[in-house]
Amino acid sequence: MIFLKLRNLHIYFFYLFLFSIPFQTRKVFLTEHSFYSGDFTEYSTFFLYASDIFLIMTLIVWLILVRNSIKLINFKKIRHTVRKNIIWRYLILFILILILNLFLKRDYFNISFFHFLKILEMIALCIYVYFNLKKEKILLNSLFIVVISGFLQGVIAIQQFVSQSSIFYNYPILRKITGESLIGADILGVAKFVFEGQKIVRSYGTFPHPNILGGFLIFTILITVFLYLESKSGYLSSKISNIRLLIQYYNTNGYKCQNIFYSLLWVFLIFVQVSALLLTFSRVSWFSFCFAIGILFFIYFMHIYNVSRETNIFKKIYYYKKFINLIIRFKELFIVCFLLIYLIISNFSIIQVRLDDNLLSNSSLPSNYAISDRSFYNNVSRETLSDNLLFGSGLGTSIFQIDEYAKNNNINQKIESWQYQPTHNIYYLIASEIGLLGLMIFLLIIINIILYNFNRQIVSRETIIYKKLNYYLYAIFLSFLFIGLFDHYFWTLQQGRLIFWMILGLLLIVNNGETDK
Repeated sequence: MIFLKLRNLHIYFFYLFLFSIPFQTRKVFLTEHSFYSGDFTEYSTFFLYASDIFLIMTLIVWLILVRNSIKLINFKKIRHTVRKNIIWRYLILFILILILNLFLKRDYFNISFFHFLKILEMIALCIYVYFNLKKEKILLNSLFIVVISGFLQGVIAIQQFVSQSSIFYNYPILRKITGESLIGADILGVAKFVFEGQKIVRSYGTFPHPNILGGFLIFTILITVFLYLESKSGYLSSKISNIRLLIQYYNTNGYKCQNIFYSLLWVFLIFVQVSALLLTFSRVSWFSFCFAIGILFFIYFMHIYNVSRETNIFKKIYYYKKFINLIIRFKELFIVCFLLIYLIISNFSIIQVRLDDNLLSNSSLPSNYAISDRSFYNNVSRETLSDNLLFGSGLGTSIFQIDEYAKNNNINQKIESWQYQPTHNIYYLIASEIGLLGLMIFLLIIINIILYNFNRQIVSRETIIYKKLNYYLYAIFLSFLFIGLFDHYFWTLQQGRLIFWMILGLLLIVNNGETDK
């Protein structure tokens, strides 16, 4: 019995890791560049997060105590996996390019080495997910933890917006444990905008910025919707006996009060997260969420088109009845949609102000204007890349290129500490830090995943859970790639890295066509 518990220990550490992803609980290790900008500089400092500790413990226990895992990673298995799928070969090549970059670009070696270790950690996460989440029970338990985490962040975000401050402002111990940012209308550096002369603070959750909370909520909302739809099929109730409360089959006779409770529970879970996404006032997250929903609708209608191409006009009455039945069966989703529409209409003026807020500026330096600031950082990366075309300037060194760019372009204005930020485009950023060769391999990994999943999902009629989940993973991944055009956190910040590489690992499971019951 003890041995069996030890064998499962890595799974429990992984569950703790999943739950810890949103929290900024961390130990700071200062470097000689930690105050490069004049004030504390996030991007030139080392951190050890609680999520790092849980992930490292997960990997150690998995490798040491689980004999089956050791068998999975023997050389024969590695060779078989690498030969079977080109994406694994590209991942290995990507690591080799990072190692080469590390030794060729030594101006900020300690910074580059730290970021190299972080990428190795993310790839290790991807590998762990690939080998362990093939088991449906572990996968589904993990997804429910993601949902609970998203719901908790939604509650925190709503409370932050209502109070317009940190919810643990008066509880420093809790604020330290959760890593909640200190936010308020009069605190410098806090993301906010002005509505009718009043400063409106955007919701952070426990993330370092509202935009990152927005990206995380896109992930958790779509996973919640997936689990909700699967609960309607009755499939999940036979797979996760320890959380049947959330997944019990609805279409049963009697137990009306119980069914009403389940319906309200799903409405509450989804609506809280969607409301929190709205309260981040993250424009790129709003558009990315709509983009992801559009992808899901496209996949769904293509599936329907492939399954049934009947156009008989006499079938209209049948399809009308089917649509009515659809509304009745999935009433919780329609209720959430109506509530969301009401929320948007009743707050349309503030949303409109945010959509028009701070887009363009004539300043030659960043000045908190969305488009012009991103253009500035993109220009920095372009100039850096032109001087370091093949191998870039080195991992994690993008902020060190800003002074050089200002000097070369005769920008005499003083550069403020907050203006030292990475390029707000992961593709420019990767190219400028590890060169065109590194960017090309990174894009080949992404393109192969996209093309494989696109072709497989549109034509597939398989109904196993991984295939249906892959619709949602595909939509989430593409929305993340869209966000990558306007933000950098999937490459530079802990929470962004973790969710990006975890999605990549999940996609690789279906990509390789290997799943376990």
